[in-house]
Amino acid sequence: MALDNWNDVAGEAVARGLDDLDEMPLARFVPFMWWWCTHGREQADVERFRARLWRPPRGEAPAPQSPWSAENEARAFQALKALTAG
Repeated sequence: MALDNWNDVAGEAVARGLDDLDEMPLARFVPFMWWWCTHGREQADVERFRARLWRPPRGEAPAPQSPWSAENEARAFQALKALTAG
């Protein structure tokens, strides 16, 4: 996403007086990109975006902390089941 929109991303950084993105430490670049991708979005859109970021590439196992891991998917299903059981 950043590379496809680099002029917009870099322009936003310049307008906000931030460091050159090519020189920005990763610890600052990542939060800036999160803001750039989610600022002004509806919460549901942000959550869909977050889920897409965590989704592993085809053929790769999800990270244990990912919402797509088997344990976390089962936990989410159980939570949904508890909410709908009545």
